[in-house]
Amino acid sequence: MPLVTIPAIAVIQLLENETRVAEALFFPEVVRIGASDKKTIESLKANLAKIASEISFNSLHQRLPSGPVEIRQIAFNFAPSKRTLAWRNEIRLRFPALCWQYGDQTKIATKIAYVPALGIEIVGYGSIPADEFDKKIEAQIIAAINRSGLSNSMGDLIWLQRSSKIRVEDLSVGVPLPTTKQMALKTAEIEDQKRSALNEAATDLTKEKLLPAYETGNLIERMAETLAGKTPESLLLVGKSGSGKTASVYELVRRRQDFQLGHTPFYATSGSQLISGMSAFGQWQERCQSLWREATEQRAILYIGNLVELMEVGKNSSSAQGIASFLRPYIAEGCTDHCRVHSRAVDND
Repeated sequence: MPLVTIPAIAVIQLLENETRVAEALFFPEVVRIGASDKKTIESLKANLAKIASEISFNSLHQRLPSGPVEIRQIAFNFAPSKRTLAWRNEIRLRFPALCWQYGDQTKIATKIAYVPALGIEIVGYGSIPADEFDKKIEAQIIAAINRSGLSNSMGDLIWLQRSSKIRVEDLSVGVPLPTTKQMALKTAEIEDQKRSALNEAATDLTKEKLLPAYETGNLIERMAETLAGKTPESLLLVGKSGSGKTASVYELVRRRQDFQLGHTPFYATSGSQLISGMSAFGQWQERCQSLWREATEQRAILYIGNLVELMEVGKNSSSAQGIASFLRPYIAEGCTDHCRVHSRAVDND
């Protein structure tokens, strides 16, 4: 990939014991501490190159200054909010501020000031004079001191004056520019990662309008105890066709609040949903694994439908394994660390 030079700016502060604190302007996630300028800048460049390569070029463009950065010293007298024996008189404070401008000298110009010691930015709109902008910076510094509760502690204010010198340096780094094809592949990969197997191959029962089932009180209580008891397990509902097995599951979903399952997701799927759109070898197996993994992460209860259907669905001339056989170990491990499963079958099956 071709390299594109990013004209970043390094802000270096000299503290006590010749300690340097360097940060990349507009990149608050890139900060380094060192004892020498050379090693600190090298470390900062390496970190910036890594961070910049993970950011879109639109975001990078927004983070770059539009002109030169000027350092201004904002000095003023500061009085304690409450006079004490330890602090009675005003003290002189000095805060360096980095200033730059967006646009030209017309009314649409915007001036920005950044105070590293406090981590605040001040915006001045239009062609504001330099002295007025300095006064605005001073007012915002005082406001930040008051907001942070530092106005009553001389020690904390002196601590903010640690920086004996501040300067800016060029921090241009090369960032690889992906081709159009690489960007398209990355976008497709992100979309694939966002795709949810539960949304594709299952139905969220908590969002469906389910009809009530009657005379199922004892059965639902036993189902809830099995699925959400001290040792949760998967369960199989066995009964004659039309006896209300699926209706009992839906009734449990409707009354989930009564059994401390109000925050538990309920999903329903079937063999046809699991293999829908799966044409290549191994695709439905991957979908089943993804669905199970997502259900496990959500600690969901999954209703997988007719067990006999699942035993046959998925078989082909080259593989005798159906979905039920593939899911057998997962269903057997339907405990607290895994998704819990409903299934159903008729007596003869």
